[in-house]
Amino acid sequence: MRGASVCLPLILLCANELAAMQARDHRLGAWDAVLSAGAVGIYAAPHLFSINDHPPSCAPCDRQAVPWLDRWAIAEPRDAVDVASTALVLLLAAAETVDLARSGPAHYAEIGYVAESAGWALGAAEMIKAAVARKRPVLYTAGALDAQGDLDAQRSWPSGHAAVAAALVTGYWLAPRERPAPAWRRWVVLGGAATVGMLRVAAGRHFPTDVVGGAALGVVSAVTVRVIRF
Repeated sequence: MRGASVCLPLILLCANELAAMQARDHRLGAWDAVLSAGAVGIYAAPHLFSINDHPPSCAPCDRQAVPWLDRWAIAEPRDAVDVASTALVLLLAAAETVDLARSGPAHYAEIGYVAESAGWALGAAEMIKAAVARKRPVLYTAGALDAQGDLDAQRSWPSGHAAVAAALVTGYWLAPRERPAPAWRRWVVLGGAATVGMLRVAAGRHFPTDVVGGAALGVVSAVTVRVIRF
């Protein structure tokens, strides 16, 4: 709910700009190169500068230290569900790309916009994860001893998958069209993004608040990139 309360006003503030964009002929330009390079840079920064690159402070950790809202989601990783969530994000990206490409060459830059939004969501999530260093659910289970050597075990908040999925769906919803896409397509991609978040929790990779934080980050990334780009 907190994420929605922050993101919704941003979308509403952009309403006039989005309406004015309907008649514009968008093309790839210098801003696309700058935004793409920035997304890569912010993603790489935590690894280049070894931010919070140290073993976890506990393994296993005390479950009571986890807020009650998240405690029920503590579980060991489920690899098959983890792979399914990644596959669904890729499927969303592919489906949106194909649909936007069908709008014609004048709208190809919208594909770039959606990709840049997802890139910034992923990069920002990676940076914030490193800075926050929240422990993943596995570190509160019997599998903590095996996971403690994995740096990613301290990269839980926010969810990168949820951030990318939310950026993809937000970009798709905001993309101007000469002929609006059928409403069912927008709801399908929204449902897909929500499913990604649920799968991340079911996979034992994230807490619910990780997913909410990631979704909010994805929406903010998509709106911000659109304001800068257009």
